[in-house]
Amino acid sequence: MLMAPELVVILSAFLVLIADLVISEKRRYLLAVIALIGLGFACAFTIAMMPGVSSMLGGRFVVNPAALWFKLLFAGSALLTVAMSMDAMDGRSAVPAGLGARGEYYMILLLTVSGMMFLASATDLVTLYVSLELATIPLFILTAWKRDALSGEAGLKYVVMGALASALLIYGLGILYGLTGHTDFQGISKTLNASSPAFWLAVALITAGVGFKMTIV
Repeated sequence: MLMAPELVVILSAFLVLIADLVISEKRRYLLAVIALIGLGFACAFTIAMMPGVSSMLGGRFVVNPAALWFKLLFAGSALLTVAMSMDAMDGRSAVPAGLGARGEYYMILLLTVSGMMFLASATDLVTLYVSLELATIPLFILTAWKRDALSGEAGLKYVVMGALASALLIYGLGILYGLTGHTDFQGISKTLNASSPAFWLAVALITAGVGFKMTIV
């Protein structure tokens, strides 16, 4: 199945959440192990699919060598992140005040990685928007992770600015759809008139929205 890496990561996120509810405090280290195993399987599925080219959902989700390499990069980076955070989360090194909730931390991390992996295969405006939201909304929570006023303030500001960025992005995507009558990238590229002022307005809005969400600056 073409979505196997993404589905494995999402399943791992929910397994971490369920395990966090049922296992004892002494066995909480298993949460990181579950996350690592899930990300490891996602990397294995991604490597097994190389260098295939295929699509599903009417061409809205495409798997090609470029998408697979990005999926492997995202999953591999998340695997390293979980591995490096195990000592802090499991109490084997100094933990900043207010930082904890290992199950929720690993779950949110896995969900944002799944959004990034979906984003790598998006070839449609709707798929692009939904994937980008899945990749960035969990980051709002991570920003406010520490239980102090400064972290809460940062999270609230990120939510407000993120909502503004989403509005700019979807407005730009709407203009692009209105100009072309297509939501798929191939259809847009064939019918787009780059000399139209509305096109450049859409480009500006999309750049602003995506630029903020991906923290390009």
